[in-house]
Amino acid sequence: MIAKIIAARNRGPAEIVIASSVMANLIPSCHYSRTIRHSVANETLIGDARNSYLCELIRDARTTDPTRLVSAALQNHERTEGNRFLIDIDDPIANDLDEMGNKEYIGWAERKES
Repeated sequence: MIAKIIAARNRGPAEIVIASSVMANLIPSCHYSRTIRHSVANETLIGDARNSYLCELIRDARTTDPTRLVSAALQNHERTEGNRFLIDIDDPIANDLDEMGNKEYIGWAERKES
């Protein structure tokens, strides 16, 4: 089970207080062996407000529960070099995380030519 903590882009101090409060109440209820990480974001767009917001949530998660990993699914940039498919993750919060996630949508999201 992954305990998800509310996070979004362009949030201000009021939203940080709300998210921190939700996290402070959520994390203590997750003290089960099946909880292995707290995730703070899911492919949010990079920006100064978002970065500040998520860094604060990451610090709060570690303060509230220092026993679990803190993760996020981050945006990526895809490119090919020859026959190699490469994924670059260049996100300012990456170094603050214990674990980074990346999603790849293959098949169902591709447009078929008629």
